[in-house]
Amino acid sequence: MDIVGAKLEIGSRATDALNRIGVTSEAVAQAVHSPDDIQKILPNGGDSRDWPVISLYLKRFSNGAEESLLLIQALKHGGTVTASAVWQIYPEDIGVSASSGALDVFKAFIEKYGVYLKTASGLTKLVMYEVVSSSTTVRNGRWERKFNLPERVFAAEDRRVTQTPELSPNKWARELNIKMHVAMLYTVNLSNYLHDLATHHAVAS
Repeated sequence: MDIVGAKLEIGSRATDALNRIGVTSEAVAQAVHSPDDIQKILPNGGDSRDWPVISLYLKRFSNGAEESLLLIQALKHGGTVTASAVWQIYPEDIGVSASSGALDVFKAFIEKYGVYLKTASGLTKLVMYEVVSSSTTVRNGRWERKFNLPERVFAAEDRRVTQTPELSPNKWARELNIKMHVAMLYTVNLSNYLHDLATHHAVAS
């Protein structure tokens, strides 16, 4: 489908999310085509002309009884917009107002449902933009490079999280020489998120 002159694609991870939370592709298209708010995030490092624009699209929906927010994370590269993450959010679940902007909703969502990441500068639930280093070793006569990406950290009370496959890392990264530029890196505890959605009868069976 064409969205404001661009082709809209829904990535495989986002498609899986749609099936889990019962959101239609038409709602995604509506959110991208006519958002109530949009926040563009363009990393300022590296060869910027080759970076896609990372955008957060926010659309408000109401069923007459309560209002929900549809938050779309997407990449625009050339003439294609690719939805990489889709979150249906109820404002009261994350402590924001229904009129909050896309970035505020996103940050509150990650603060509520995000899992801590261990980075060089400390613990965080969200890496907006970071350049990570790498180390090189020789194994079996071949050079191997390992990028020092942030690691997940789980508190004792979150131990059960490590036993479920419902951990969804969402990132966009590009290798440049011996460093990697990472943007919008976070991990969502889907078990907690889907539990709260179910209280609104919002999860597809």
